[in-house]
Amino acid sequence: MTVVRWSGRETRALRAARRMSVRAFAAHLGVAVASVSNWERRGAGIRLRDETQEILDRDLALADMDVRARFDATLAASAIPGPRSRSGSLVSADGPGSALRAPGWVAPGLPPDGQSAGASRLDGPPAGPPSVDDESTADVLRRVRRRGQSVDADIVRRLKDEVLGVVTQYEELEHADFVPRLRRQRVQLEELIDGCGWPEPRRELFRIACAASGLLGYVAVGQGRFALAQAYCAEAFQLGEFAERSELMAWARGLQSFCAYYQQDYRAALDFAVNGIRSADAGPQGVRLAVNGAARAMGRLGDVQGVHRLVGEAQEMLADQDVPSGIVSSIGFGCYSAAQVASNAATAYLALGMPDRVRHHLDRAMPAISVAGSPWSRALVLIDQATAVVQSRQADLEQACGLVGEALDLAQGRPVISVQQRADEFVRYAVGRWDRPRELAPLQAALAPIGGTDGV
Repeated sequence: MTVVRWSGRETRALRAARRMSVRAFAAHLGVAVASVSNWERRGAGIRLRDETQEILDRDLALADMDVRARFDATLAASAIPGPRSRSGSLVSADGPGSALRAPGWVAPGLPPDGQSAGASRLDGPPAGPPSVDDESTADVLRRVRRRGQSVDADIVRRLKDEVLGVVTQYEELEHADFVPRLRRQRVQLEELIDGCGWPEPRRELFRIACAASGLLGYVAVGQGRFALAQAYCAEAFQLGEFAERSELMAWARGLQSFCAYYQQDYRAALDFAVNGIRSADAGPQGVRLAVNGAARAMGRLGDVQGVHRLVGEAQEMLADQDVPSGIVSSIGFGCYSAAQVASNAATAYLALGMPDRVRHHLDRAMPAISVAGSPWSRALVLIDQATAVVQSRQADLEQACGLVGEALDLAQGRPVISVQQRADEFVRYAVGRWDRPRELAPLQAALAPIGGTDGV
């Protein structure tokens, strides 16, 4: 198992291995530029936070072989004693890239085991570069043939239509109907990527694989499988980078923000969303990132002015986009509709305990949501509406419980973490206000089998 004790030295080595500037590396990790600068300035004498360690562990685990090899070599070189370096590696014996080393492998700048640096220079002439005759004609032609491999255009087209079709129709599909097939397609895509040497078809495969991994990550969030969801979403971001498509990188950051939000890590959700807005570059994903990612996280963090600002910015962005009508896929590559902006704004204000603002935005969203084909969208809006009712001064608990009961009926057989968490929060709020009224008993019974109202 790879074990890295991350400090400024290791983060600098990873950044060098990825050949990124401090700013690009910070954006890649989804952290502040100042954080990366601080790590590297403080060097080997610091111990990073557990959350930061996890981010770096995950990034290294997803790195390709070339990056791992450069990381390993950079660390090995930096461990050579000298007037300005610290001796002793912080990477374990089976550390990053160890599986890549052949017997007798020597890091650049280091003598072979058992020799001093001086001995490696004096005991005989240097080996020098291998002669051309060391490779056979067959070896060279094998590389040419491998790089010349492409993929069947019809297979790529079919995979693209199927995967992107699920993205577009996600709100109306049953998970059981597409998830097993999507997992098989993701494996098939990886095999096609490995066998494709041409840059353009390879980038197209990266794009389709990004969508597949992102979808699987989104489904995993709904199932409450957060570790798997984080891995899929991180992979989707990396594949967006490999596809060289900034809009895909922004899309994947939105998924990472969504995952962090339902893990109740609202600071991480905000950071992912803000980073994604930069990648969106005034594109359609900026609307989703502003209101679903940043504004909702700010609501949970109690930032009233931040919510006002982000909701306003999301509404202003609509003027520059091709805005769809009604309710479209919540993870589509296009723009959110006005109704989706309004419903997410309502959720942000609900966290701030501002029921009048919630009702204002829900009134704008409800006409489109009430006729939408998405049971999840309707269920979530009904629960937000119910919570706003019990937050009001003249609260009607019976009406609110009826709305939540309707939402749970809509989501029956389709348990997702968002419905569960919001219904659970409604019950907790109501219990705190009315001291376990009998009207809540049916809801508590309905939530218990899916893990809700724990400890209430």
